[in-house]
Formats: sequence, structure tokens, C-alpha cells
Amino acid sequence: MQILLVSDGNFLTASTQSIAAHRQAVEKIRYLHILKLQHHAAKLTSIAHLLQQRWRCFARSLAIANRKQRRKMLLKTS
Repeated sequence: MQILLVSDGNFLTASTQSIAAHRQAVEKIRYLHILKLQHHAAKLTSIAHLLQQRWRCFARSLAIANRKQRRKMLLKTS
């Protein structure tokens, strides 16, 4: 970032330093936001994994129940 100031040298130095300090603060905030987003992404991934496991368990028990029901129907008809 370049800033052109027409003034004495002291003011130019002070402005450059304040911009650098502001930039460091912005970079720190950006870094913290990235960390927070990574944390949220990890949470969402683990939630998705748990939901996937629960769905598989539910689907498995549903398939077992359907097989039992079909067997009962076959036994009744024979």
C-alpha cells in the first residue's frame, strides 16, 4: 500500500508506521477468523460423520425389520 503525502518527513514516517500497525492488527484479526472458520469446519465434519453413522445404523435396523416382516408374510402365505 502506498500513500503519497506532501508534508514534512516526520509526518510521513508517522503515517507509514500507523499504517503498518493497522495492517498488523488487520492481519491478526484475519488469522483469528481463519482459525475460527477451521474450528467450525472441523465441528461440522464431526457432526456430519456422526449423522452418517446414525443413518447407517437406522438403515441397517430398518432393513432387518423389513426382512423380518417379509419372512412373516411368506410364512403366512405358505
